[in-house]
Order: sequence, then C-alpha cells, then structure tokens
Amino acid sequence: MPEQLFRQAQKLVKQGQLEEARGLLLRYVAQEEENELAWLLLSDLVESREDKLIALENALTINPNLIRAQNRLVQLRGERQQTVAEKFKQGETAVKVGLRVEAMRLLQEVVQAEPNHEQAWLLLSQIVTAVEDKIIALEAAQRANPRNEQTAHQLTQLRQNHSSDLAVGTAYEAHGELQKALAAYTFAAGHAPVAADRLIAQKKLDELRQQLGGKEIKTTSPAMTLLRFMIGPPLIYTILSLLQNGLSLNQLPPRFFWELLTVWFGTVLFIAANQKPHGQEETLFGPEILEDWRLRGLLTLLGLLLVLVPFVFVLWGGVGQFLVWKTAVFP
Repeated sequence: MPEQLFRQAQKLVKQGQLEEARGLLLRYVAQEEENELAWLLLSDLVESREDKLIALENALTINPNLIRAQNRLVQLRGERQQTVAEKFKQGETAVKVGLRVEAMRLLQEVVQAEPNHEQAWLLLSQIVTAVEDKIIALEAAQRANPRNEQTAHQLTQLRQNHSSDLAVGTAYEAHGELQKALAAYTFAAGHAPVAADRLIAQKKLDELRQQLGGKEIKTTSPAMTLLRFMIGPPLIYTILSLLQNGLSLNQLPPRFFWELLTVWFGTVLFIAANQKPHGQEETLFGPEILEDWRLRGLLTLLGLLLVLVPFVFVLWGGVGQFLVWKTAVFP
C-alpha cells in the first residue's frame, strides 16, 4: 500500500538512512501526488537544487499556505538566480578571451537553468559553429524576447540561406526538441533534393517515431491545419443565414455570397497569421511576417474584423425580423 511506503520512509529518515528513504518517497509520490508532507520531506532529501525546487513547488501547489516551503522556495530561487548570473558573467568573459569550449559549457548550463535567458542564447548563437545550432539558439532567444527585431532579422536570414532540413532535424533532436525534429525529418524525407538524404531522413523519422511512442504519432501540415479550421466560421455563418431565411436557399439575399466569401477570407487570414512554423515546413506567410509581432497583430485584427462584420449583419437582421414579428403578434 502507498501509505506504508510513506510511513516506512519517515521511519528511515529518523534512523538516518536518508538514501533509502529518498528511494521510498520517490516511489510513493509516483503513486500519491497529492501528499504535501511527502513533497516537503522529499525536498530535504533530494540533492540537486532543481529537484528541491520541483518538490517544494509541488507541495505549494497542493497547499499554497505552507510558510516554510514558501521561504525555502524563495531562498533556493535566489541562489539559483545568483548562480546563473555568475555563470553567465563567466561565460561572457570566456567568449571575450576566446575560450569557446569553456564559454559553451558555461552558457549551456545557464540556459538549462534559465531557459528564457535571452542574452545567453544570443551569445551561444555567436560561438556555435553549425548553422543549425545557430538557428536553434536564435529561436530560443526570440521566444525569450519576441520584440527583438535584430534577432528576428538574423533568424530570417539564416533560414533563407540554409535549406538542409535533415541537418536541422538532427540539431533539434540533439537539443531534445523532438517534435520539431519530427517535423524537419518529415519534410526532408519528402523534399530533400538528394535521394540519399531522403533515405536517411526517413530512417531517422522512423527511429524518432518509435522513440516517441510508435505509429500513433502523426504530424499535421500547416496547410491541413489551415483547411480544417477555416471550415468552421463559414459553415456557422451559412447555417445562421439559412435559419434567418426559412432554411431556403432561394430566399438567401444576393449579398450572402459576398459576405460568405468575406468570412472565409477573414478566417484564412486570421489562422495563417497565427501559424507557427516547425522546421522548414511551409506556411502561407513567410517568416519575415510571422516573426514580426506587429505585422502578425495587424493581420490577425484584420482577419477578425472580416469574420465578425458579416456575423453582425446577419444577427442584426435577425433582431429586425424578431421586432417585426413581435409587433405583428403583440400590436
């Protein structure tokens, strides 16, 4: 029984057998995740700071009023922040004096502890040699700060000048971004200009699918995503218009077809502006638009307006018909 594991772990802690207690607690919380006391005890037994943080965060998720856990969490986060800052400074110095290998080690430790450390990713993009690694570092920097126009420009230039989807997929896989690797291998398996690269990409794709859980994993192309989502609003608009006109196609006004086209176009615009490319997959808009938050925002707003205006007209017409009916029935 799980409770027996917890009691045995508490007993081992009192006896000073901390390693055995840690093993029992890890087995216990795998079965019973909602025991705040188990997470608190585990936070004292695990060795790494990251594991301690995870255990304390889990305890506070269950019970946010644990003062001791709150104080310890603040302390550990402060220590981590200080360590990250020190390592980044050391990495920055190593870059300046030309110690590239040491700089890479320090900066990689920084981004592992702080995945949204923009400056560390930017420095990494400068010292890595493979173009694929530069792309991955710049993508991470852009996620940390989407408004950095210089990063977006550098990323666009690299993507335009680099077309090896097989190499990009390999780099993604090495960095643990398996879904992006899957997308890049899928594209390379069908579009690589060299037959040997297509065979290698297919082999890597099969291996990665097996690693991720077998044949159930499927990738959906941006075009299919666009097609699937753009059906909804035009279909809803058509149904509302038919209901308003007695479910008769002959009663639909001539403007219906223009308004339906407007809804469809607005839907396409809205979805295409919010597509997120993976690997080298094609999207309706190029990366220079999708990576510019202002252009994306403008296109999103325009698409939304094009969808909503015809709906407003048809709903307003329905309100007018209701008022006419109400006047006729209740003079």
